[in-house]
Amino acid sequence: MAKVHGHLSAGDAGELVGVTGNTIGQWARWGYIRASQSSGDPHVYSVEDVAEAAVVRALLERHVRHTGSLRAEELLARWSEAVTEFARIIPTARAAADEEPELSSAAG
Repeated sequence: MAKVHGHLSAGDAGELVGVTGNTIGQWARWGYIRASQSSGDPHVYSVEDVAEAAVVRALLERHVRHTGSLRAEELLARWSEAVTEFARIIPTARAAADEEPELSSAAG
């Protein structure tokens, strides 16, 4: 599976995840998502991090629809704070594979 790479503005990232652009900036300052390394404005944010937060939110919304979960409702009610409480957990072998450089299909 190909990796998706790219960046979004704070406003676009916030719209996808359901928070404000200011919240996206706070998350980056706190180390929850990756910001561009440029010193200029505007900073841009990792698509991978934003996509993961959007998936978690969608899963919680689905869970509420299907189960009426009060805990999921509470998390969604305070989403801009709650999203920072989730952690990415991946197997060690997968993490190592993700760190390997991608080979160009043009390499011969």
